[in-house]
Amino acid sequence: MKRELELYFLTDMNKKVKISIPEPKSGITSSTVNAVMDLILQKGIFGFAQGRLVSKASARIVATDIAELTI
Repeated sequence: MKRELELYFLTDMNKKVKISIPEPKSGITSSTVNAVMDLILQKGIFGFAQGRLVSKASARIVATDIAELTI
């Protein structure tokens, strides 16, 4: 099973952008994710064509189950 942490932010151009983190630690908490998102906003190290990050929108962990088929 593949897991990915998706962090969504809003920019100063009122656009939504996503930062994906592959295979996050098992048992990661909302408070940890919240703190990481705050740090990303504070440091301003990511640039996007959609503008500068200004606020948090949402976060989620997406799990994908892959089954190979014989053809």
